[in-house]
Amino acid sequence: MLLLTLAMISGVVFSSLVEYLLHRYYRHSSHESPHVKKHHMNFRGDESFEQKNVKIGEVMSRPHYILTNIVFYLPVGLIFTYFNYESGLLFMATAIAYTFWIELAHLYYHKPDNEGIKLEKYVFFSRMKEHHRTHHAELVNNFGIASSLWDWLLDTKKE
Repeated sequence: MLLLTLAMISGVVFSSLVEYLLHRYYRHSSHESPHVKKHHMNFRGDESFEQKNVKIGEVMSRPHYILTNIVFYLPVGLIFTYFNYESGLLFMATAIAYTFWIELAHLYYHKPDNEGIKLEKYVFFSRMKEHHRTHHAELVNNFGIASSLWDWLLDTKKE
């Protein structure tokens, strides 16, 4: 039971680290990167951050980016599998579920508060939405999309 719990917690923590590192060092490798030029110019941290009728393709990652995340999870999943098959599967399932949570959260960050699911009523979600809005306004802080853990630990968090 302890190993399964550790696998779940590790799945969330590790996938949030992969999210942070890919976003900070790959997607923001330069101000000329396609992600910065397209996504951040369309959804700046001002009045354009939230837009009515946001199209999924304008906000959510392409399948190859999501698959890249999953490839990074595989070595850790295999380590868990070595000790216990179920823990390896649970690690992978948790990490992949977190990856899809990132994508859904990102989509709803860019929708106006009165559209779609009312996630803004939850303090955690409203704080993360503001965390992400700050990222769009400045581009050099707040790289975590669904968690601010690594921004806090690696000193890139800005209130």
